[in-house]
Amino acid sequence: MIELAKKKAISNSVNNIYFKCDDIENLQFEDSTFSIVVCKSAYHHLIKYDKVFSEMIRYSKNDGRISIQDIISYEDNRVNTFFEKLEKQIDRSHNRALSKEYFDNLFYRNRIEILKTCEIEIELNLYEYINHAIQSEANLANIDHLLDYGLNDSVISKLFIIIHDELYFKKRVYLIIGENIQNAVTGLQGGTVGRTLSEYG
Repeated sequence: MIELAKKKAISNSVNNIYFKCDDIENLQFEDSTFSIVVCKSAYHHLIKYDKVFSEMIRYSKNDGRISIQDIISYEDNRVNTFFEKLEKQIDRSHNRALSKEYFDNLFYRNRIEILKTCEIEIELNLYEYINHAIQSEANLANIDHLLDYGLNDSVISKLFIIIHDELYFKKRVYLIIGENIQNAVTGLQGGTVGRTLSEYG
């Protein structure tokens, strides 16, 4: 991915950019290095959510911007369970899609002032999505089995649509942008700090 990013930067004549592959839980940057820190389309692959977020805070400047953009869980538990199974079958690095409430609380309890949020629904080409990862014959058979179940379910099937004779599925994406005010004097109250991951889906 880094090599692809480098090639794209060159093709677009972008010279003021630097790529680095590192451990997201222990990034080798000094404290307060960046004015903007962004995590895009990665949180659903993570396990140690708080550890990663604490690193994002650590190397962001005071008053700097911190942003997460990621897919989020479906509100219906049965629908969400189905798509979580499908996601993990397609891409084994998928861990869990979190709820927008969880992301809101992640910012709040770490004293990152939320400046803006945005939620959109996107439509993904299922064939392309399946093939963004290498699939074995066993994987494809399991995916077909899951799809057969989902497409014949009266509720789950509503999340699938046909566009130009190709199958798509609907996914929600959440964007949250905050300001690092950890070193500032604020009047925030800690009423939701004690909430757990299980409360937010």
